[in-house]
This record gives sequence, C-alpha cells and structure tokens, in this order.
Amino acid sequence: MKKIDNYIVSKSNNLINCRHDLNLNEQKIVLILAANIQPDDMELTEKKISITELAEILEISSQNLYRDIPKITKSLMAKVVEFEMVNDKGQTELVQTTFLSIARYNKNTGMVTLEFNKFLAPYLLELKEFFTTYKLKNALMLKSKYAIRIYEKCKCNAYKRNFIWTLDEIRNELCLTQKTYTIFGKVKEKILTPVIKELNDKTDLNISYEEIKESKKVVAINITVKEAKRDKNISKNNNIKNKKEDVITNIGVSGNYTMNNSKRLKGKTFTKEKIKKAEELENALTFWYIQE
Repeated sequence: MKKIDNYIVSKSNNLINCRHDLNLNEQKIVLILAANIQPDDMELTEKKISITELAEILEISSQNLYRDIPKITKSLMAKVVEFEMVNDKGQTELVQTTFLSIARYNKNTGMVTLEFNKFLAPYLLELKEFFTTYKLKNALMLKSKYAIRIYEKCKCNAYKRNFIWTLDEIRNELCLTQKTYTIFGKVKEKILTPVIKELNDKTDLNISYEEIKESKKVVAINITVKEAKRDKNISKNNNIKNKKEDVITNIGVSGNYTMNNSKRLKGKTFTKEKIKKAEELENALTFWYIQE
C-alpha cells in the first residue's frame, strides 16, 4: 500500500448500517481491503498485502501477526453480516452473508491475499447514490470496535446534520446482546461517552447528542454531526511553511529585509510588512490569506 493518508473508503450506506460483530482488527482489515478498490474497478478481485505492512498499519507486532493471521482471517470469514435490501419485486429481504469469500496466506512470501464476497459488489463498486466516502486514516486511528461503527454511522448521516438513532437500533446494529445494554445508562456509560470523546478528539467530525425520552425512559438519541475544524487546521498548518516559503522564493526576499523589498506575483504586490506578517503567523496564515 502507498501512504495511508491518500486512501479513501467508499461504502454503500446499506453496508454501513448493517449488523455485524467484527472486532477492531477485523474491521480494520475490511476497511483496508475496501480502500484498495480502485474507482475504475468493475469487479471485486483479490488484493494482496504483506504481513509486515499490515502489522505496521494495525500497530501490532509483525511476529505475532505472522502467527495469528490464519486465526484472524478464519474468524473474519466465519462472521455474518446482515442487512436489508429491496429485491426486483420491491420486496424487502434480510440478507445474511460474509465479508470475505477467500483468504490465502503464503508463509514463504509473507503475503496475505483477500477477496470480498462477490455478493457485496453492488455495495462497494461503481457507487452512484446512497454511499459514504471518508479517509481510511480516520478509522485506522480509532481504538474501539464501536468507535469505527459509530464513526461510519455519523459520517453517512453528516449531510443531514441531525439524525435519530433509537436504542433498539443501537443495540441491533452494534450487536449489543448483553442484558445490561437494554438500559440506556449502560450504553451511554460503556459505549457512547468514551466513543464520542474519541471521535471528537481524533477524527474529522464533531459529534454531540440529546436524549429522547418516553415516560422518563430514554428510547433514542438525537445526534448532531458537524465537520470538525481540526483536520482542516492541521492540514493548513502542515502546509503553511511550504506556502510561505513559496511566496518568499517567488518574491525574491530572503531573511534579511530592507524597506524597499517589494515585488509582484500574479498581479499582487507583496510588501515587507505582508511577508513579515506571514512569518509571524506561520501557524495560522496561508498564502491565500496573505493576498487579502
């Protein structure tokens, strides 16, 4: 794989809202596989990745992964994913399938080969409507299996700004089968509170929610999803230095300024004061702000 920052995951919203109980690393492997699908792919094909690279991405010991990869892929292939679809007759059907159709591990080369179940092609290829796209890195940095699920849920509803998620839907989609999770307080304490904090701290979303009650009992939450500014600011700050240096280079000004240093760039006049301002605010300004 190339630099992870450049990888994009695109999935049908039906697939995002499905029911499954994949653990953290199983989900990440599925997402890595999805991110390797090319925009012009017409069918799902086998994808290869080295154990060493996979271990680095998952932040686990490569020695342990060499040992455990057969167990991980076997578990992944055994887990069922469920979602509803409308058939050709307009009838709703419950679909039960698996994410992978095959997994092969070559001990000599240290390569693992994976392929999505062909049935999932309409939910991963040539997506035209009702699908969600996001940066792979936003999911890979998360440390909880519920964090990835809730991140995707919020991402696919972000365009609405607000959406209702009932307690029954939360329990069903996240496979919360334990009796303790029939009470919202436990869902809030064990899942929602830590997950939303992690998402707000690490991802490109800012998430909050209000409880919806019936007869003093919480039956749903109204989630508000906003685009977090930190990703934009981080990206901006990472490029500030290069942008400022480009301006200075093109203007022909070095670190030693004189009162007469002023040249034109694309019809804009850059004075000593504007260049100095760019240096002083290097962590807040870009080339575009300098032109204002």
